[in-house]
Amino acid sequence: QQEQETASNHCIAKNIPTNLSDQMIWERIPKATQELINKVGRIKSGPNSEPTPLVRVICKDEKAAQHLIENGLQINNRLVPVEAPRKSTKVLQCYNCQAFGHYSSECTNRT
Repeated sequence: QQEQETASNHCIAKNIPTNLSDQMIWERIPKATQELINKVGRIKSGPNSEPTPLVRVICKDEKAAQHLIENGLQINNRLVPVEAPRKSTKVLQCYNCQAFGHYSSECTNRT
């Protein structure tokens, strides 16, 4: 089952070292904060999907996302800034399954 992401339940953590994988980021978030979060995922950019210092944080609910936006996110005993996501002006379409709302690199659908 794919996590449901809405504009209100996710946020963007900034300044995350690009050498950390999603799993490594998750393991470095305190357990109490992990209870607020469903999933973390590195934002990649460019034709080679280069990792950026931005990480999408999908929270359990809007209140949890707002808490992280206001207070930041602790990763590896370091507080990183968190902001609300920017509104996208382009339509995301997967080149793997042709569905909308995700990229092929994030696709979980079998074709």
